[in-house]
Amino acid sequence: MELKEFIKCFEGELTKYHKDFIESLEDYYNKKEVQMKTIKYRIYDPMKKRMIESGATPMMLSSFFKATSTLDTVFKMKYQQFIGLLDKNKKEMYEGDIIKYPYGEVSHSQVRWVGHGFWVKEPSGYIHMPNDREIIGNVCENPELL
Repeated sequence: MELKEFIKCFEGELTKYHKDFIESLEDYYNKKEVQMKTIKYRIYDPMKKRMIESGATPMMLSSFFKATSTLDTVFKMKYQQFIGLLDKNKKEMYEGDIIKYPYGEVSHSQVRWVGHGFWVKEPSGYIHMPNDREIIGNVCENPELL
């Protein structure tokens, strides 16, 4: 079955997410260069009291997970994934970051994985990660901000 025939099977039922996915499939199918999401992680080292970040290549990720496995298993620290977005100051956003609302409110919230994506809980409920937020800390280094 050709890709175009496969896509026609789902016409009328596609969300924006599905359309973006299909577009990337079409780019791949047509041998265009496809931009992949950067996959990076970080983990808190309680002994050194700082975050350790991975690189983005498969070799760097492999080395990172080998070097930090004790932090995960012994110290029960959680790996935090780069969510693929930058805050308003162009700082990379990770799961577990604490962000400040831009509306002058005193409230802060944590970036979390909920269901099928990264979200932030605001007073009105969960919303997708907007890029007008500012990172002010993270749950490991600044738990007092929550």
